[in-house]
Amino acid sequence: MKIKVRFILDYYKYIGKFELNLDVPNDFRLIDLIDYIDKNIKNGFKEKLLNGSEIKYPNMILINGRRVEFFNNLNTELNENDEITFSPLAYFAL
Repeated sequence: MKIKVRFILDYYKYIGKFELNLDVPNDFRLIDLIDYIDKNIKNGFKEKLLNGSEIKYPNMILINGRRVEFFNNLNTELNENDEITFSPLAYFAL
C-alpha cells in the first residue's frame, strides 16, 4: 500500500527531505511508520518525536489533515494513499 509522508520545518531540516512516498504492508500502523523512519531513514527520529508511547509536546502528527488524537493515536492503522505529516506544533496548524 502506498502512503505519503511529509516533514514540516524542523523535521524537514532533521530528515533532509520534505516528502517521502513509501510502499508499506497493509496492516501498517502509525507506530510502525515511526519505527521504520527511525531504523531506515533517520536514526533518533523516534526519540525526537516520542516520550515512551506519547507524542512529545509540542509535536503534532496529522493523518490526512487530522490530528492522530482524533483517531487511535500511535496505533492508528494507515490506509492506501494516506498522507502523514510530522510537524512541530508551534510552527504549523491546520
